[in-house]
Amino acid sequence: FQIGITQRLRGRIGDAREAMEAALRIRLDQGAQNGVADCLRELSRLRIDDGDTIVARLFLEHALILYGRVGNDGGAAAAKMLLGDIDAVEG
Repeated sequence: FQIGITQRLRGRIGDAREAMEAALRIRLDQGAQNGVADCLRELSRLRIDDGDTIVARLFLEHALILYGRVGNDGGAAAAKMLLGDIDAVEG
């Protein structure tokens, strides 16, 4: 997960996506809902940067459901902020 974030900050988007997708698979295998939500949130950032707001929105909506299940208000707030970014991009 952290590798994906670091790669995104370095501008290595392809590597960031690959690392975040690997982290997502691990979190899914673990059944870690909060971790899955975090990965989806970060993958949505990459999709927003690529202009793929439809998939980004789907990732964030799923993340919000998972954050709600585990009671992660901070994660939900971060996801809602990204949804606001999508709304700004879409006009």
